[in-house]
Amino acid sequence: MKRFIYAAALFLGASALFSPVSSHAQAAPLPSAADQALVHEGKQEVNGVRYHYLIARGGPQVIVLLHGWGSTSYMWRYVMPALAHRGYTVLAPDLRGLGDTSRPATGYEKATIAQDIHALVAALKLGPDVSVVGHDMGGMVAYAYASQYPTETRTFTIMDVPLPGIDPWDKLVGTDRVWHFHFFGQRDVAELLVQDHVAEFLPWFHNNEAVNAGAFTKEVDDYYVRKYSIRVPCAPGSSTTGPLARMRRTTPSSHAPR
Repeated sequence: MKRFIYAAALFLGASALFSPVSSHAQAAPLPSAADQALVHEGKQEVNGVRYHYLIARGGPQVIVLLHGWGSTSYMWRYVMPALAHRGYTVLAPDLRGLGDTSRPATGYEKATIAQDIHALVAALKLGPDVSVVGHDMGGMVAYAYASQYPTETRTFTIMDVPLPGIDPWDKLVGTDRVWHFHFFGQRDVAELLVQDHVAEFLPWFHNNEAVNAGAFTKEVDDYYVRKYSIRVPCAPGSSTTGPLARMRRTTPSSHAPR
């Protein structure tokens, strides 16, 4: 079953990446105030990193939702109440270095981030068996989680991203659909060009890359711009350690997730 879920999600994700981007979809309806009240914020230190997370408690089975680059746990705010109503407890953290989670200079390998998430699940006394769902870069973290903790992974689902080292990765990296991997893979160049223009770049990126561009309202764009404009003191050998620099550190290579 786990293999089926992975294969189906990978096929759908790859199909989306090779398909033309549409801007005709509409934003999802807003959840009720009662639904929004089901979602609570928290912070927890694990592995030396202070993680910010959202949680909605609905039952004993746990689902962990992992966001991708260009977003944060905020992307799951409408999904979480719906899952809680169906009897799941739902955890959605901001990944290491993004959103309101702290920003260490190192530790951005997918395996390391997966270890953070595993420690967060334990610290919050959830699981130990969990279903892990990852979107975009979060899908690579989900794969690393399931690989390292197979007996504690009830199911795992990967959306909108193929995995380095696994077909159709080699075909994908040679296309213009992943131009941003190469752009952010150049040390400091993207940061120097974009860091003072996040308010222009991020809405453009979202609305050009998203299938449902209608979901990115001005309120949503403003939220992500604030989160991706945060800067911290420079790390050795880098001009910045803001979220844009972490796109470079988390940009996948041609090899399997680390």
